[in-house]
Amino acid sequence: MKFYNCKNDKCFKCVFLNPLNQDLLNILINEVTGINYQNIMHSNIEKNINLAVRRKYLDLLIDSSEAIVNIEVNGFNKKYVHPRNTSFICDCYSNYTLVNKEYTEDKQIIQINFSYGINGNEAISKYMIMNKNWKTYVKNFVIYEVNMDYCMSFWYNRN
Repeated sequence: MKFYNCKNDKCFKCVFLNPLNQDLLNILINEVTGINYQNIMHSNIEKNINLAVRRKYLDLLIDSSEAIVNIEVNGFNKKYVHPRNTSFICDCYSNYTLVNKEYTEDKQIIQINFSYGINGNEAISKYMIMNKNWKTYVKNFVIYEVNMDYCMSFWYNRN
Protein backbone atom coordinates (compact mmCIF):
# COMPACT_ATOMS: atom_id res chain seq x y z
CA MET A 1 0.00 0.00 0.00
CA LYS A 2 1.33 3.43 -0.91
CA PHE A 3 0.79 6.29 1.52
CA TYR A 4 -0.51 9.46 -0.11
CA ASN A 5 1.56 12.44 0.92
CA CYS A 6 0.95 16.13 0.45
CA LYS A 7 4.44 16.95 -0.79
CA ASN A 8 3.35 19.89 -2.86
CA ASP A 9 1.30 22.93 -1.92
CA LYS A 10 -1.65 22.19 -4.19
CA CYS A 11 -2.27 18.72 -2.72
CA PHE A 12 -1.89 20.00 0.83
CA LYS A 13 -4.36 22.84 0.22
CA CYS A 14 -6.91 20.54 -1.45
CA VAL A 15 -7.01 18.41 1.68
CA PHE A 16 -6.57 20.88 4.53
CA LEU A 17 -8.35 23.96 3.14
CA ASN A 18 -11.46 21.90 2.50
CA PRO A 19 -14.07 22.83 5.15
CA LEU A 20 -15.17 19.18 5.26
CA ASN A 21 -11.70 18.29 6.58
CA GLN A 22 -11.65 20.74 9.49
CA ASP A 23 -11.30 17.83 11.91
CA LEU A 24 -8.18 16.62 10.06
CA LEU A 25 -6.65 20.08 10.29
CA ASN A 26 -7.38 20.23 14.02
CA ILE A 27 -5.76 16.81 14.54
CA LEU A 28 -2.74 17.78 12.45
CA ILE A 29 -2.09 20.96 14.43
CA ASN A 30 -2.70 19.18 17.74
CA GLU A 31 -0.27 16.37 16.88
CA VAL A 32 2.51 18.86 16.17
CA THR A 33 1.91 21.47 18.87
CA GLY A 34 0.20 19.42 21.57
CA ILE A 35 -2.50 22.09 21.81
CA ASN A 36 -6.12 21.69 20.78
CA TYR A 37 -7.19 24.95 19.16
CA GLN A 38 -10.85 25.93 18.99
CA ASN A 39 -12.74 28.11 16.52
CA ILE A 40 -10.13 27.97 13.76
CA MET A 41 -10.75 30.44 10.96
CA HIS A 42 -8.82 30.61 7.68
CA SER A 43 -7.06 33.92 7.11
CA ASN A 44 -5.93 35.61 3.92
CA ILE A 45 -2.99 33.62 2.61
CA GLU A 46 -1.84 36.31 0.20
CA LYS A 47 1.02 38.41 1.52
CA ASN A 48 1.78 41.39 -0.71
CA ILE A 49 2.99 44.08 1.67
CA ASN A 50 5.96 45.37 -0.31
CA LEU A 51 5.17 46.07 -3.96
CA ALA A 52 8.84 45.67 -4.91
CA VAL A 53 8.77 42.06 -3.72
CA ARG A 54 6.98 39.37 -5.66
CA ARG A 55 3.62 38.24 -4.35
CA LYS A 56 3.67 35.30 -1.94
CA TYR A 57 0.84 32.98 -1.06
CA LEU A 58 1.21 31.23 2.24
CA ASP A 59 0.29 27.56 2.22
CA LEU A 60 -2.09 27.98 5.14
CA LEU A 61 -2.73 30.76 7.64
CA ILE A 62 -5.29 30.21 10.36
CA ASP A 63 -6.45 32.24 13.28
CA SER A 64 -8.08 31.09 16.48
CA SER A 65 -8.71 32.66 19.84
CA GLU A 66 -5.50 31.01 21.08
CA ALA A 67 -3.11 31.35 18.15
CA ILE A 68 -2.20 32.47 14.68
CA VAL A 69 -0.76 29.46 12.86
CA ASN A 70 1.11 29.55 9.56
CA ILE A 71 1.68 26.16 7.94
CA GLU A 72 4.21 25.73 5.14
CA VAL A 73 4.91 22.65 3.03
CA ASN A 74 8.52 22.39 1.90
CA GLY A 75 8.93 19.65 -0.69
CA PHE A 76 12.70 20.18 -0.79
CA ASN A 77 15.45 21.59 1.41
CA LYS A 78 17.12 24.63 -0.12
CA LYS A 79 19.24 27.27 1.64
CA TYR A 80 16.55 29.95 1.30
CA VAL A 81 13.64 27.92 2.79
CA HIS A 82 14.28 28.57 6.51
CA PRO A 83 14.98 32.32 6.19
CA ARG A 84 12.03 32.79 3.81
CA ASN A 85 9.60 30.89 6.04
CA THR A 86 10.86 32.72 9.13
CA SER A 87 10.18 36.02 7.38
CA PHE A 88 6.56 34.92 6.83
CA ILE A 89 5.91 34.17 10.50
CA CYS A 90 7.79 37.29 11.63
CA ASP A 91 5.49 39.30 9.37
CA CYS A 92 2.48 37.65 11.03
CA TYR A 93 3.92 38.48 14.46
CA SER A 94 4.56 42.07 13.47
CA ASN A 95 1.04 42.52 12.10
CA TYR A 96 -0.48 40.94 15.21
CA THR A 97 1.29 43.40 17.49
CA LEU A 98 0.28 46.34 15.27
CA VAL A 99 -3.37 45.34 15.28
CA ASN A 100 -3.49 45.01 19.05
CA LYS A 101 -1.53 48.23 19.65
CA GLU A 102 -0.26 46.56 22.79
CA TYR A 103 2.60 44.13 23.08
CA THR A 104 1.14 41.12 24.82
CA GLU A 105 2.09 37.48 24.68
CA ASP A 106 -1.46 36.22 25.16
CA LYS A 107 -1.85 34.76 21.67
CA GLN A 108 0.60 32.18 20.30
CA ILE A 109 2.24 32.96 16.94
CA ILE A 110 3.20 29.60 15.48
CA GLN A 111 4.65 28.30 12.25
CA ILE A 112 4.59 24.62 11.32
CA ASN A 113 6.92 23.56 8.52
CA PHE A 114 6.28 20.16 6.96
CA SER A 115 9.73 19.69 5.43
CA TYR A 116 11.16 17.03 3.14
CA GLY A 117 14.88 16.58 2.53
CA ILE A 118 16.15 17.65 5.95
CA ASN A 119 18.62 15.54 7.87
CA GLY A 120 18.02 14.31 11.35
CA ASN A 121 16.45 11.57 13.39
CA GLU A 122 13.75 13.58 15.16
CA ALA A 123 10.18 13.71 13.96
CA ILE A 124 9.53 17.25 15.23
CA SER A 125 11.96 20.03 16.13
CA LYS A 126 10.80 23.07 18.10
CA TYR A 127 12.49 26.48 17.75
CA MET A 128 12.06 29.47 20.03
CA ILE A 129 13.88 32.74 20.60
CA MET A 130 16.15 32.33 23.63
CA ASN A 131 19.32 33.79 25.05
CA LYS A 132 22.56 31.83 25.55
CA ASN A 133 21.36 30.70 29.01
CA TRP A 134 18.22 29.16 27.44
CA LYS A 135 15.96 31.83 28.89
CA THR A 136 12.98 32.43 26.62
CA TYR A 137 13.09 35.90 25.13
CA VAL A 138 9.67 35.88 23.42
CA LYS A 139 7.22 33.41 24.97
CA ASN A 140 4.55 33.31 22.27
CA PHE A 141 6.70 32.81 19.14
CA VAL A 142 7.37 29.19 18.15
CA ILE A 143 8.43 27.43 14.95
CA TYR A 144 7.93 23.68 14.57
CA GLU A 145 9.64 21.70 11.83
CA VAL A 146 8.25 18.28 11.02
CA ASN A 147 10.80 15.99 9.37
CA MET A 148 8.51 14.39 6.81
CA ASP A 149 11.09 11.90 5.53
CA TYR A 150 11.55 10.63 9.09
CA CYS A 151 7.78 10.40 9.59
CA MET A 152 7.29 8.66 6.25
CA SER A 153 9.86 6.01 7.23
CA PHE A 154 7.50 4.91 10.02
CA TRP A 155 4.71 4.37 7.52
CA TYR A 156 6.79 2.42 5.05
CA ASN A 157 8.28 0.27 7.85
CA ARG A 158 4.76 -0.39 9.17
CA ASN A 159 5.91 0.91 12.55
